[in-house]
Amino acid sequence: MFTSLAEFSGANPHLALATGFLLNFAVAYVIIRFIYCRKAANRNFVFTFLAFNSVVYFIMGLFTSIELSIGAGFGLFALFSVLRYRTEAVPIRDMTYLFIMLSLPILNSIFFNSGEYGKIIVSNVLIAGVILFLETGIGFKNTLSKNLLYEKIELIKPE
Repeated sequence: MFTSLAEFSGANPHLALATGFLLNFAVAYVIIRFIYCRKAANRNFVFTFLAFNSVVYFIMGLFTSIELSIGAGFGLFALFSVLRYRTEAVPIRDMTYLFIMLSLPILNSIFFNSGEYGKIIVSNVLIAGVILFLETGIGFKNTLSKNLLYEKIELIKPE
């Protein structure tokens, strides 16, 4: 068994980074494409989810290659996780997926760089499984709501 990603990729750090990224992106793509998009009426955030996921993975790869602490990675994670888009309100469900897409590359990067390949597979499968379980609504009554904003309330008359 390989003890580090460098051994896995033949001591080539570029191949190691690319291999880890491809695994991370594949898991993120599966979660977004096959779980999120099944129920999402508005798919405007798909690009944002996958872009954030990719950028955070590469930043974590940079942190490990220049010997910065994982604490700096979690600081970056905290910064991104409190990020709010000021142009429009982001629904809580979409914010949850953004949080997942920010957490996934940190988790994958830490496990990949420590050689914990079994933990990568188990954690990614469990995360995707829990999300799928919650999205299917087993045991939950899902309700939909829509906010209506009337600009000219005086035009509304009872019949």
